[in-house]
Amino acid sequence: MVPLRFKRAFVIGIVDWFIRKELAYNVVNTMDAFHCVETLRMAVDSYGKPEIFNSDQGNQFTSSEFMAELRDHGILISIDGLITSVCRSFASGW
Repeated sequence: MVPLRFKRAFVIGIVDWFIRKELAYNVVNTMDAFHCVETLRMAVDSYGKPEIFNSDQGNQFTSSEFMAELRDHGILISIDGLITSVCRSFASGW
């Protein structure tokens, strides 16, 4: 989330961690599943479908719309279930 005066902007990014490249991103004013699906489509259209899509447990990534998009493309789904100590320490700094 990027704080702006009186408004907020969210950045949705799809990253290929193996090649360390951002495949698609979207700057939006709400973190709805629609925007995540839209960003996923941009990445798939530009680079093809990945074998596995990994995300956190955010409700936009576990929504029926987003999961259906992954399944429609035949993409395996991986959802992080545990918060690591690194994530905890990073999150506690906010």
